[in-house]
Amino acid sequence: IKMNSTVRNVDLSINDNHGVILFIDEIQVSDAAMASLKYLATAKGIITIASGSLLGLKTNSSELYPVGSLTEYEMHQLDFEEFMLANDYKSDFITDIVDMLKNGEKIPNDIHEELLLLFRRYAVCGGLPQNVIMGRLYGYDSHNLYENQKSLLDGYVADIAKYAPKDIRIKAQAIFLSIPKSLARENTKYTYNTIEPGARSKDYKNGISWLISQGLIKVVHNVSSLEMPLKVNKVEEDFKLYLGDSSMLVAMLGEGTASQILDMNKDFQKGMFFENIMSQLLFIICDNVYYFSRNSTLEIDFLIENKQGPIFIEAKSSNNTKAKSLSTVMKEFENSYGIKVSGKNIGISDRLYAIPHYGLNFFDEIISNKNN
Repeated sequence: IKMNSTVRNVDLSINDNHGVILFIDEIQVSDAAMASLKYLATAKGIITIASGSLLGLKTNSSELYPVGSLTEYEMHQLDFEEFMLANDYKSDFITDIVDMLKNGEKIPNDIHEELLLLFRRYAVCGGLPQNVIMGRLYGYDSHNLYENQKSLLDGYVADIAKYAPKDIRIKAQAIFLSIPKSLARENTKYTYNTIEPGARSKDYKNGISWLISQGLIKVVHNVSSLEMPLKVNKVEEDFKLYLGDSSMLVAMLGEGTASQILDMNKDFQKGMFFENIMSQLLFIICDNVYYFSRNSTLEIDFLIENKQGPIFIEAKSSNNTKAKSLSTVMKEFENSYGIKVSGKNIGISDRLYAIPHYGLNFFDEIISNKNN
């Protein structure tokens, strides 16, 4: 990119009647483009939008980053409401569904089953627009979509090798690829032995920190206390790791995985998929996500906070909604709320909300409605 000629051409397009919107994609590949942003931020008549890979922007452009000249936005995958819109569900229909959930009204069974399947499709594709398009064109269990996911996975692994500091590249790749194995265990707390026997924190913690900073993985810490704010109570060495892009689970486990997930009558490691996609959704909706575990006998999948108080969330892949730990903590912490997310229809009882998978996206509206 030759910025001098680009800006000169832009200048020629500006007059009293209109300005110019300049969109620069993949800006991390050009030092000249990155360096130009400070000038463009003050240029009369030009609105500049720059986009790029978080990996490249974080790693290669720190010295050129025009601090104070930009408003930064982090783009996420589609949330489930956006996924519904992308699949031709009308806004009025979505509003009606949310209103029914807020009022504790059962969703008609045929619609309920349809939306449960749609949520599985969402879990398979992960919400990346390109995957959504491929899923709609060829099917969410198609070879075409799988090949696209596999290509994305290969790209992520290659980017780790390209952008990670030299001393942690191999370790960061090993951590990234170990996450399905960790999520497949009954206790999903991350342990370094997941990577290899005898692995230690001091050898891998920098790799984990780097992957988190690049958005490739998400970390959910345990907390030592439910006093607000939860952030000050997080336990640094007690955490679970999730993939930032849930569709990578399909790519890592191989072709045929999507068909197993989409089959409503089969149980094929669905727990890991539902837990990972729910973590992805919660990180889109919430600033901070935690979990709660105590004495190895009690564990809640997710814990968040809002103005109502702490909210415990249990993720179930099927209709099995037994949640002994959830019942225990809700009795103990009377200002808390509980959410059981499963394949069952809506049910609200005092501070406990049974929400179908497709309703998690709207949990804040559901809880806030009951408390107004």
